[in-house]
Amino acid sequence: VADLVAMSLRRLGAEGCDPSAVMVEEPAADFPTITGEVTALSAALGRVQISRLGSFVRARRRVARTYDRALAGFPLERPAEVAGTQHAWYRYVVRLRVPARPVGRRMTARGVEAKPPVFRPLHRYLGLSARDFPGAESADRFALSLPCYPALPVTGVRRVAHALAEA
Repeated sequence: VADLVAMSLRRLGAEGCDPSAVMVEEPAADFPTITGEVTALSAALGRVQISRLGSFVRARRRVARTYDRALAGFPLERPAEVAGTQHAWYRYVVRLRVPARPVGRRMTARGVEAKPPVFRPLHRYLGLSARDFPGAESADRFALSLPCYPALPVTGVRRVAHALAEA
């Protein structure tokens, strides 16, 4: 895994091109291209962050368990782990029974930033009909992403839960 990560970072620094090639006209077909270049400093920071990934995921799992307890009994759907998998808890997204954006704005007014998990569903960017994507439309309307970062303390989760209850 470490070799794959290192190769990926080198390719990002070369804007998706294979850095071992003498001259490459096009980025590798199996690798997403990015806008801009990854600097040596960004790559160095990325290497440090990757070395801490395990501790970050463990901390996010702790935050998710704390949210599970703090939000028990709230009128919402909490995220759940699928049996046989290990969730990384990059986000803690709840599904409300009321439109999420107004709730998020009221939470922000109380000092807690909570937003929909995506800016706009993909099908809208592509000009496709909302009727063909009812699940995405529903998620866009009712899903709210709560703060979930490794250093979020238990008191922070309680503050988020209180702001959500008040919103």
